[in-house]
Amino acid sequence: MGSFAEQISAYRRLLPQIKKERGAVWAVLVDSQLKGTFSEFSDAAKFSLEKFPDQEVLIRHTDELQETVPFLVIEG
Repeated sequence: MGSFAEQISAYRRLLPQIKKERGAVWAVLVDSQLKGTFSEFSDAAKFSLEKFPDQEVLIRHTDELQETVPFLVIEG
């Protein structure tokens, strides 16, 4: 499992491709790999909790202007 900094680095590296292929979405990354994209944050969070309950998950919006929280831990 990579560090949180590695997750953010992977997101930044993948961002141009995600934006090109999927547009403005919430991206879910686990172990520095894109696992899904969603139009709603709640769907991304639900997916993350169901599929990766014991792993660090990064959820970021591809729109730089979208308000996001810097760090969020959701425990089921």
